[in-house]
Amino acid sequence: MSGTALLVDDHQIARRYGRSCLEALGYTVFTAASPAEALDTLTRISPQLLMLDVSMPGGNGFELSREIHKREFAQSAALLFVTRNHSQADVMEARRSGGHYFLMKPYELNDLEAAVKKALRMKRAASRKAPQATPRSIS
Repeated sequence: MSGTALLVDDHQIARRYGRSCLEALGYTVFTAASPAEALDTLTRISPQLLMLDVSMPGGNGFELSREIHKREFAQSAALLFVTRNHSQADVMEARRSGGHYFLMKPYELNDLEAAVKKALRMKRAASRKAPQATPRSIS
């Protein structure tokens, strides 16, 4: 794997660990400690992967995902949510807000690698299903 990733988590230890794991997978990693910082970072980069913590002060990962889509940032990025609190409601909210996969904390490198691969696969599948503009014939 390779490319650029943006990791958004309010916990410094989680950012450090996530960065080291993503770098081990071949990503160039940018980090943000808040949704506002993430939105600012997205004005400068176009990541292939967004890794968003669900619970953060100043907004959660679901709200950030919706804002990212509204502003059309990182439209080609796979979106991976990470959280300590896992519920079926969170999984459904992740899907509704544009997420491609959901990973539980704590995770190990092999867990993250599998989740990233699944998120990328799901993003590609969703992109193929998206309506494409088709030329109209003029009569």
